[in-house]
Amino acid sequence: MKSPAYSQFFEAVPVRDHIMQILGQGGELCYLIEGTERAVLIDGLVGAGSLKNYVREMTDLPVTLILTHGHLDHTGAAWEYGSCYIHPDDIALLYSPRHSSVKSRFEFARMGGPLCTHQADSLCEADIIPPAAVKTYPLYDGDLIDLGGITLEAIGVPGHTFGTLVFLDRKDRILFSGDACNINTLLGMPGCAPIETYLASLRHLKTFENEYDVMYGGHGRNTVDKSIVENGERIISPVLGPIQPSQLSGGVKTLILVSHDYKHVFNASTCGDNCAKWLLKIGEERKVLINLRHMMDFGKESFKIKVVNKNKIAHNMEELFYLAGEYV
Repeated sequence: MKSPAYSQFFEAVPVRDHIMQILGQGGELCYLIEGTERAVLIDGLVGAGSLKNYVREMTDLPVTLILTHGHLDHTGAAWEYGSCYIHPDDIALLYSPRHSSVKSRFEFARMGGPLCTHQADSLCEADIIPPAAVKTYPLYDGDLIDLGGITLEAIGVPGHTFGTLVFLDRKDRILFSGDACNINTLLGMPGCAPIETYLASLRHLKTFENEYDVMYGGHGRNTVDKSIVENGERIISPVLGPIQPSQLSGGVKTLILVSHDYKHVFNASTCGDNCAKWLLKIGEERKVLINLRHMMDFGKESFKIKVVNKNKIAHNMEELFYLAGEYV
């Protein structure tokens, strides 16, 4: 693969002699992979500057744009190429005003941030490729893309978006992961899949763990250790290390639910006395309604606990025994 000339918009670094990592204006990344017959561009950055012309400096082969998902910092070149491969569940994202408009993509490009080391000082809205009609081709989990000598496999990892895909290069033992799984995978936003779906995706992706050694993502120029796939469904403790949710005690699980779920009443009888101070602490921040079937020791300090059965407030353990003793 040929080295490109200097560009105020892009910076390219070789990953292999036939793979180039390209940095965009907002710190986002894409990857050009060259086979013997054709090349693919995995993702299209935000659309600041002509990525199509920049890529043409590196390869004479026909180039196909394939997208990991439909967010604005990955789809910019689609407006230039006029066609792309994308999971159908993300086509609506691609065309949505938030992810297609010049204004929103210019704002992203101008953000820069610590991941961007190559930002143009003179960047203006006129440098952003305007949205246009794009011919979209469907790409699904299990689909194969033959470049000649290299075959990429699409793997569905819905979570960050419903149509998120990653691409496995078995020859080079690389997984191109986009935003599917990294140290800052964003979930819970409009267009994201539920957590349960994402956990299932991680388990699906884990079945390929022996097929690759490293991951290259959509942000951050360094490789990502593949252990992050397994850690994605764990709680990482700086003291105890990775912990599976199934290994948590019933009390800890209840405290997590009480802390984050405002709508339900939880049975705190699964909690031991060591949970008492945490229930009081959560209660200092907001009203907490729990069901207790035993007399929990809330300590010698004063507190405020309303016994709903009596509609009265206990201020210490003696009062709590008097008000709640007959119910536990």
